[in-house]
Amino acid sequence: MKQGEVQKLLHTIRPAAPEDAEAAARIYIDSWNAGFGELMSQANRTVTADRVERWRHDLAQPVPHRWWVAVHEGSIVGFAGIGPSRDPVDPQLGELHTIAIDPPYWRQGIGKALISLALQHLVSDGYREAILWTVEGYERGIAFYEAMGWSRDGGVRDNGRQIRFRRDLAPLRVPPSTMHRLRDSMNKSTDDAYVVLRKIGLDTTQLTKVESIRKRHGNRLFRITLGSSSYILKVFGNPDASSEVRAYALLKYLGVPTLHTVATTSDALLLEDVEASKHLRLAGEDDVGKAGVGVAIAAWYRALHHAGSRFSTDQTKPTFLRREIEEVTPASIFDVASRVGGANHSKWANLADNIDRIKNTAMALEETLTYNDFHWTNLALSRNEKPIRAVMFDYHLIGVGLRYSDCRNVAGSLGPDAADAFWSAYGDTDPREKIFDDLLAPLHALVEAFRRPKFPSWGEESLELAKSGKIHCRLDGVMKIL
Repeated sequence: MKQGEVQKLLHTIRPAAPEDAEAAARIYIDSWNAGFGELMSQANRTVTADRVERWRHDLAQPVPHRWWVAVHEGSIVGFAGIGPSRDPVDPQLGELHTIAIDPPYWRQGIGKALISLALQHLVSDGYREAILWTVEGYERGIAFYEAMGWSRDGGVRDNGRQIRFRRDLAPLRVPPSTMHRLRDSMNKSTDDAYVVLRKIGLDTTQLTKVESIRKRHGNRLFRITLGSSSYILKVFGNPDASSEVRAYALLKYLGVPTLHTVATTSDALLLEDVEASKHLRLAGEDDVGKAGVGVAIAAWYRALHHAGSRFSTDQTKPTFLRREIEEVTPASIFDVASRVGGANHSKWANLADNIDRIKNTAMALEETLTYNDFHWTNLALSRNEKPIRAVMFDYHLIGVGLRYSDCRNVAGSLGPDAADAFWSAYGDTDPREKIFDDLLAPLHALVEAFRRPKFPSWGEESLELAKSGKIHCRLDGVMKIL
């Protein structure tokens, strides 16, 4: 598996615009040639100005026509469109006009995401059924459509070379009795949750309850009851927090244990409900004092760090991942110095002068994925397995950094027995990482703490290091290994 392939899963979907026509034409031609061009004796189609203009016209059509594009790292990698049926002409019948994915991005979940969004809008636009046309013998496409709930209805055209599929949209539509029951108990926030569930394309006929659990920083958490099953829905109103959707996709791709992801959109996650799980339970505060739990946590962190070691350079690092030490700059150091006070101006200036060199040297060590947010409230443990299995969740702060820094973050929140067991099970780290972390971690803590309206308690230890001057002694230790 090549390092760059990991980023193919990380994409967003937005409405298409006429200026997307050139990309749409290229993807349509490339997917045609690679998919079924030989079946039609047309495997060498090329992009022409006329074809680009045709797509510009189609993408500019108003509702009831709708088009979307999937975007990866700033480039369009797929698109889809819906509207009233064109063959046969029937304004009461919906049609998936086109869905095309750039061939290098096939089998990455992009087609499923686009067709799920298309189905949601076909339902909301009032269609009871929808059709699509594909090429006879195109087994890859036929298998995909059948897996998404479409089936042949016997329609053919072009002398039998194209076949028609049909999808009953009724199972995606909520019965009036269910909707009325839900509306009686929903406020605006749960209405929003319902909209997201429809966007996911979930069959909501068994939906019985939507419970708002938490709202913080524009992000919302819901418990969804669907038939006899319970799920957790996370809806991200904060664009920075929505990077957690990409983090789940990334960890799943790398094989790092996570909670089961039922469905996603660009700004929402539908996850298993740990409280209803037969296999996992939420950790309690007393768990982080147990040696066995420390060992289990170490196993999860080893898996994370081993998988993340491929991101050793910025060329291989997904762009949504950040380093905590990026916040430590000459300007932020001078701001910390002014807030700390004291007479060590020259020492703070010396630190500011050297900080970029220090960070670059630290980053030259082997970096990896780092969780950065350990707390027992973000921990799930196996219910009956022996030895205990641990899974961390909530990945909004996941980034890139040094192993020791991530492990130190964990051990500081464990009881003595669990911390000793954690370090013993995790193993050794590069001793140079500790020297850099001893300086950079408190600096980052101070930068973040002074940004808060009220200085937080977790910043007190770092503040004491700064006021006592000990942080400058740590600078001396770093300078010796530069």
